[in-house]
Amino acid sequence: MTEGNGEDEVVISGISCRLPGCDNILEFKEKLFAGVDLVTTENQRFDTEFYGIPRFGQLNDVSRFDASFFNIRPAQADKMDPALRMLLEVTYEAVVDSGCSMESLKGSRTGVFVGSCPSAAHTAWTKQADEISGFEMTGCHSSMLSNEVSHTFGLQEPSITLSTACSSSLVAIDSAVRSIRSNQCDSAIVAAAKIILNPLESLQYLKLGMLSPNGRCLSFDEKADGYCRSEGVVAILLQRKGYAQRNYATVLGSKVMNNGQPDKAILSPSKERLVHLIRDVYKEVNINVSEIAYVEAHGTGTQAGDKAEIDAICDVLCEGRSGQLVVGSVKSNIGHTEEVSGLVGVLKVVLAMEGNVLPGNIHFTNLNKKIEGLVNGKIQVVKDNTPWKGGLVGINSFGFGGTNAHVILHKDRRVSQNMTGVSPNMLHNKRLLITNGRTENGVRESLTLLNNYNYEQFCSATLFGRKSNYRAMAIGPNLDSIEVKPVKSRKNDVWLIFTGMGCQWNGMGKQLVSIDMVFESLKTSDEILKKEGFSLIETLTDENTAIDTPTKSFVCILAIQIALYSLIRDLGIEVSGYIGHSVGELACAYADGCLTHEQALLAAFFRGQCIENTCIPKGAMAAIGLSVEETLSICPDGVTVACHNASDSVTVSGKKSTVQEFVGDMKSKNIFAKEVDCSGIAFHSTLISGVKHAFMEMLIKIIPEPKRVSGKWITTSVPCNERPEILSCSPTFLVDNLLNPVLFYEAVATIPDDALVVEVAPHALLQSLLKRSLKNKNYVFGFMKKDCLKNEENILRTIGSWCYISRLEGICQLRRKIHLGYCSGPKKCFI
Repeated sequence: MTEGNGEDEVVISGISCRLPGCDNILEFKEKLFAGVDLVTTENQRFDTEFYGIPRFGQLNDVSRFDASFFNIRPAQADKMDPALRMLLEVTYEAVVDSGCSMESLKGSRTGVFVGSCPSAAHTAWTKQADEISGFEMTGCHSSMLSNEVSHTFGLQEPSITLSTACSSSLVAIDSAVRSIRSNQCDSAIVAAAKIILNPLESLQYLKLGMLSPNGRCLSFDEKADGYCRSEGVVAILLQRKGYAQRNYATVLGSKVMNNGQPDKAILSPSKERLVHLIRDVYKEVNINVSEIAYVEAHGTGTQAGDKAEIDAICDVLCEGRSGQLVVGSVKSNIGHTEEVSGLVGVLKVVLAMEGNVLPGNIHFTNLNKKIEGLVNGKIQVVKDNTPWKGGLVGINSFGFGGTNAHVILHKDRRVSQNMTGVSPNMLHNKRLLITNGRTENGVRESLTLLNNYNYEQFCSATLFGRKSNYRAMAIGPNLDSIEVKPVKSRKNDVWLIFTGMGCQWNGMGKQLVSIDMVFESLKTSDEILKKEGFSLIETLTDENTAIDTPTKSFVCILAIQIALYSLIRDLGIEVSGYIGHSVGELACAYADGCLTHEQALLAAFFRGQCIENTCIPKGAMAAIGLSVEETLSICPDGVTVACHNASDSVTVSGKKSTVQEFVGDMKSKNIFAKEVDCSGIAFHSTLISGVKHAFMEMLIKIIPEPKRVSGKWITTSVPCNERPEILSCSPTFLVDNLLNPVLFYEAVATIPDDALVVEVAPHALLQSLLKRSLKNKNYVFGFMKKDCLKNEENILRTIGSWCYISRLEGICQLRRKIHLGYCSGPKKCFI
């Protein structure tokens, strides 16, 4: 099989497992690196002494299954092989781990390839004719291991069960990769399951001389006397690199061969045929064998098998090698999971690649002196956990009928190996944790589990989707309060409100640098404005720097709005509409794609500069608690309604002395009136018309090609009934935004009921206006508050509240994927 290139490479993007003493990949990782013997004599499923068989590696619990989660009838689930039940579970988890959802794979070009051996459950459940229901066949037939996965999750590409004994799962990987490379499918689930239910099956292996009487795999040791049987269920997701959201490792090549030597016993391993297999696979993918840094061997602990395998590996992979080749076998740690063993080897290699440490083989004391490759020192067994610099890995697997397989994996070293998911720019005092699941207790436990690990600030535990009844949200790391709600049947629209002047305050960006994605946007803004001689981050974070001019106010407010919107966008939250109040429309223009980051900031900067550099009369603005009609009827000459904020609230603008007299008059009549901070500029009045020409000239330079406004942007600069069919974010439009009245109340009236309405600003100035105008028919939030010392937490909690209240389909596209406490590799995450 030739190696793929670029986006066509096949990568492992998702993993999940159940192994002896381990209910998930995290437990397996911890016990593997701790050197724990996962084969114990505790709570064995049947009396091994009675049957005269050795101990075996046993899963914690094979009895439980949530049939309704998978839409499986109780009668069918009752007669379903436990191996198939658990296969469905780990398959679902592996897809979640990849950053995909099962719903997104439904109907996609995804194949299913499952390694299998005969079902012991089928034999047990068909002994009594009068108890047979028929579901024994659909629940236990080997073909159903793959077909039930395809059926349950709506996958319509190749669905194949392969049975080559102990090499089954590695053969399944080979088949899956070939199917992807031949364009039969774009993704493939590869899985296998082994549950030991029949003690007499173990007795047969013992009679054949294959099992260790002591119930352990002494891989490569001089006392090796057979293998220990073990249980396991493993699933991985293979995808084209271009489709994958995570990349654990790339499959560079694979090959399958059979011994096919009628002059030897069928159970006899063949060094010659294994040499042929290994030599061929590296030749096909054009890899120099000296590039192989580690081999995860089959290594069952049988004298004949270990010798044939290591001597074959030595003959091929040590040719021309300057140093030792290191090998190991996970079977020493957990026993031999037979048809699952190839996938367990893959899991071990993935964990080694992620942690840059090769786990040590246990039960290895003295090397087997019959194995030439060990005696001559060309091959070394990894006895203890060993630091590893990476490289190519070969994985070997034998089938007792003679079918052997070899797979080559490679870890892209350009991918960050930061297992905690911590970015160097981040302060991890606070982080948002969200999870969902079937039960209230389940989501609470998931939050607690997530909180034990130092992950990024936006973390999810499981997919939002299939049969999730509850969603929980909390702010870590202290988890002072965990909020749990039932999942809603539909998602709410999200509307953003970008506030204008008056929401600025000194030091308003100080806490934002602790949110990595927000800080990245602010750094970009800072670089843009430095060309104009303006230091944004210094201005935002220094509490002693007054934001007291139009230029400072405009650019600081807009930079924070762009940063907060970028966070929303990067989290994958779909926005239904946005409304800007006055200069807040520049943020709308950025969100709508009408202005680039640079264009929006420069428009704000020169809006301020033109005002400051133009000789205009001293002005003032004031909030008045009256309707537009009432205000117009009593406004003195020189004062005009600049902003229609609510049915009973307007902002007036005009000459400073006249406005101040008007405010005093209103207060004397017990009418609400309050002068607002506008830096002495009477915005949205004729007093600043002198700015028009200079501002227009600058905008023409900044925006040479205006773009069309989308239907999401409800502008407050143009009355709804006067809005042209095609509205462009042109220089003329942005000048009108500065001079025309702000029709905020009319725009807010277009927000549908039950929407999530979020004020995006350094201070949530418009909350009371929004709540009055929307009449409690919507959820209203604000990101930040003036002089608040917990704005970082406010931002996290606001985003969490959206996903907590509403059936939002994401927080997605995160830097790390979190799944039930295990984090690794880049890129996306779904809730």
